[in-house]
Amino acid sequence: MGHAYDFRDNEGPKGTKMPSAGPKTLKRLEVTPGKNGGHSVNHVFNYNPGPGPSHPDEEHIFGASEGPKLMAHLQKHLGIKAPAPPPVPAAGPSANALAQ
Repeated sequence: MGHAYDFRDNEGPKGTKMPSAGPKTLKRLEVTPGKNGGHSVNHVFNYNPGPGPSHPDEEHIFGASEGPKLMAHLQKHLGIKAPAPPPVPAAGPSANALAQ
């Protein structure tokens, strides 16, 4: 019978060193609604064709009240820049009032 080990451990059968996982490259994000009104974000990584194991998927849970935290997480991992806030109108009379 072979030796079972967790691929996330860095130690293989009989204490031999296992190669570390290759580069952690994001393949896709999966966002699914949760039963509590929140969302689950699953990070799926590319398969590592080189020596060593691939990175396991990662799951992040966000509660119903954590919408801003969820959006910041998605923006960070997808490289999305948040839109700039709308400009604040200048103080004083508006342009329409001056035109009359």
